[in-house]
Parts: sequence; C-alpha cells; structure tokens
Amino acid sequence: MEERRQHERIARSHRVTFQWSYTDEQGILNSIECKTLDVSRQGLRITSDQVLPVGLDIHLCIESDEGQLWLLFAKVQWSESKDGSCETGFSISDLSTEDFERWAKHTRAQLSS
Repeated sequence: MEERRQHERIARSHRVTFQWSYTDEQGILNSIECKTLDVSRQGLRITSDQVLPVGLDIHLCIESDEGQLWLLFAKVQWSESKDGSCETGFSISDLSTEDFERWAKHTRAQLSS
C-alpha cells in the first residue's frame, strides 16, 4: 500500500464506536465497537470484524482510557482483511468541529510526550 499520510501516526488503543446508515429507503443504522491501532491529527486505523466500503462516510465516537470523548466525522480510505480480522483506515472529514480541535490538541500532546 502506498504511503500517503500527511501527519505522523502514534500507536494508541482507544475504544471506538462508529455508526453509519445505508442510503436505502430503510435507513438502517449500523454500529460497530472496535479499537484503534494508531491515530494521527487527521486520521486513524482501527481493527474490527468487518471490511467497510471505501468512501463510506461515518460518525466516530472515540473514547480514551482517561474517559475523554470525541465525536468525529470520517471517511473510509481503505479496508482489508488481515490475519483473521479487518483493518480500516479513516481520514477525518470535518476539520471545523469543536471535537476535532480537541482531538487535534490531544494527538499533538501525545506526539510530544
């Protein structure tokens, strides 16, 4: 896979719940709980039990071990099966929210520690 990251990633395990709805008439809401493998200012990689469609827009609720919560809007950049589970890479798509600013500050602090 070609490396295209703009921001340094750090290995961190945060609990993540993400939700999306299909664009059909039923508008079914889907939700998955998983863990991050690594995070950066504008992206993250998770492990889960599902391969997700590239381009899917989702809502991420990320919780740190300290109980901090962030609601971020993201887009699936890639998703693949790997060693019996699935890994998915997301880019954060709305950089103007208050939670994104708090997320960016948190990841900057993690990078400098």
